[in-house]
Amino acid sequence: MPGISAVGTLARYFSLRFFIAMLAMFLICCILIFFVDFIEMLRRAGNYSGDVPGLLLAWMTLLRLPSFSELTLPFAVLIGSIGIFLMLSRSSELVVLRAAGISVWQFTLPAMIVAFLIGIGFVLVYNPLAAVARGEAERLYAVAFGKDESLLKTNKNAGAWLREDGTDGPSVVHAAEVLNQGLELNGVTVFQYDRDHGLTERIEAKRAVLKDGRWELEDAWVSAVGQEPALYQRYLLSTYLTPSQVRDSLGTVFSISFWDLPNFIQIAEKAGLPATQYRVQYQLCLLYTSPSPRD
Repeated sequence: MPGISAVGTLARYFSLRFFIAMLAMFLICCILIFFVDFIEMLRRAGNYSGDVPGLLLAWMTLLRLPSFSELTLPFAVLIGSIGIFLMLSRSSELVVLRAAGISVWQFTLPAMIVAFLIGIGFVLVYNPLAAVARGEAERLYAVAFGKDESLLKTNKNAGAWLREDGTDGPSVVHAAEVLNQGLELNGVTVFQYDRDHGLTERIEAKRAVLKDGRWELEDAWVSAVGQEPALYQRYLLSTYLTPSQVRDSLGTVFSISFWDLPNFIQIAEKAGLPATQYRVQYQLCLLYTSPSPRD
């Protein structure tokens, strides 16, 4: 019974047809996403009191496109595969193959190989580039629209709260004001706990600055359990957070590369921050390398 070799002429022919069909569908999705997102950017610019140039909006939309289009990969592979099978059926090529004794699994093997290689390429190459582009887009967006968000979720009335962990144990930090994209805090109150979750001290400081592995508190009143309050001009509080970690957290999950996600998840969990969305993104990237859910 004749068959299709993985390196045979028919295998290369069908692989090329499948690749072109999937790529065409992906490009169509990209074009649609670009126009929809660009219209959304125009709407936001219209509601903004400042003046945002149209070319800047188009450039930000283009930078955001790779991360958005990445979500359409399974759809593009699925619809592209269905479309090429319909074309092969209408041109009677599938009839000829079946008449030659070639099984369905043999002429669908090229599609599975192409889908698998596309998934590998997207995870290893496309995703990191998309993350870099998305991070730059969010930076430009913050500059253009004056957004200054941080890992510390701020409430207008209650200030900002952060639960984190460090070498000295877990702590809860409250700040009346967040500056410099979360790297500086004003009006700081810290509740420090030991490893058994017992309260060890309360700290009230005028200002806190995040450095590598520590918060540096200025003019801090430290009230330890069983001791009188003491004033320190400079007081250190350990943390697993780093300045780069906080800056990374300013963006969305799409601005984090596949290669950086495991380390980001580990640090976020040590700091007591939710990491569910990053775990989902990591598993989704791994799913791209599996051809079975799409084929």
